[in-house]
Amino acid sequence: MRRDRPTASAAGLPSLPSGPVTVVAIEGTTFHGPEAMTGIGRYVRNMTRGLARIHAEQGVRLLATVGRLEHAARLADAVAHDVQAHLFQPLLPGAPLSASRTRTPDRLEQDLIRLGATVYFDPNPFALYKSFFTPRRLRHAAMIHDLVPLTYRAAYFETWPEPAKAEYMRRLTHLAEAADVVLFPSHATAEEFRRLTRPRPGLVRCVTGEGVDPVFLDPAAPVEEGAPATGGPFMLMVSNPADRRKNLGFTLTAFRHFLGLAASTRHAATGLEIVMASDALIDQTQAHCRALGLGDRVRFHIAVSDAALRRLYRDAALLVCPSAAEGFGLPVIEALACGTPVLSSNRAGLAEFHCDGWILPGDLSSEAALAAAMLRALDRPRGDPETARRYAARFDWTAVAARTYRALSPQPLSYQSLSPQASSLQAPPPCPPSPTGRA
Repeated sequence: MRRDRPTASAAGLPSLPSGPVTVVAIEGTTFHGPEAMTGIGRYVRNMTRGLARIHAEQGVRLLATVGRLEHAARLADAVAHDVQAHLFQPLLPGAPLSASRTRTPDRLEQDLIRLGATVYFDPNPFALYKSFFTPRRLRHAAMIHDLVPLTYRAAYFETWPEPAKAEYMRRLTHLAEAADVVLFPSHATAEEFRRLTRPRPGLVRCVTGEGVDPVFLDPAAPVEEGAPATGGPFMLMVSNPADRRKNLGFTLTAFRHFLGLAASTRHAATGLEIVMASDALIDQTQAHCRALGLGDRVRFHIAVSDAALRRLYRDAALLVCPSAAEGFGLPVIEALACGTPVLSSNRAGLAEFHCDGWILPGDLSSEAALAAAMLRALDRPRGDPETARRYAARFDWTAVAARTYRALSPQPLSYQSLSPQASSLQAPPPCPPSPTGRA
């Protein structure tokens, strides 16, 4: 079905394509699945909101597939735009839906086409807890957030059961050989995809970047009054102890070295606040802190709200991001949006952020080297926070959604960079062999 775009409906949205309206059907399982509180979950929520806004301004509905009836209403409420959700039980195996409410893949695709869909967009194709829908008639698009399991095979992929390995590779192969559009958050991830697969001729590959929530960009935005108050200056880390590339154990040991350096140089005592998406491995991590003698110097915050996280960013003296690999590195942009400097590794997607005086190099050659980098970063005078905020504003979700929508529309080119990030590609470093190792 051809719908011509109203001439003035896309006001304020950059670079929307002309011609027929592209109607997106987005896979929405991650919106309420086990990754809902992670960075990928944040991406799916904000991308759904952004695409829904674009569709609403053009007088059409964004379509979405979900696994359970109650999730359809929850998604529509959270997006705050006109979204028509469709149930598809295989996306969440075992979901308690009657047969009359489920759709086979063929039936789902027929219904989406009847409702005007022109492209099916999976924003999280490697979530192995859900099935992988591969449309036959609709254009098929997907966002590949990272390929860390293959970049660091020994630490990730080789530890998986054989069925998970086979399914991951099946999905990756399909995206390279049969999809129409593949999106990436960074040039580093796009390069990994090119290196690890054989993209078919004509596959549209676009680096669209990711975005930062408006609550972090607005200096006047309210903070959560109940957010935990700290007892003094602190550094902040947003991490997942179950993911060894985040280098949490390595950072805790570096922090112990830092406390020794601070005491010997008469620096003010500084704590470390750690934000985690869930309480996975929290007991083991706290025990590790006690074994290091860190006592009450380290505090943990589990699954905090955006308002609480903004307060932590705003009050922190420094964000520490020592990850061995990131497809994008959202905490870096969130911290800059709040006017907080960042100590970051220069690995993968993190190497593509450049904000003079606000993103400082973190040395991962040893725990002592990272501790010294912490001390140097805290000693460095802060510049104008508006410089950091202006840089972070380049990753506004409205612009990211518009770039994504443009990439999902029919494209004449096989590779495009639509992201504000600069390209800076390098070979990956070794991944730490254990959660307390170093990269």
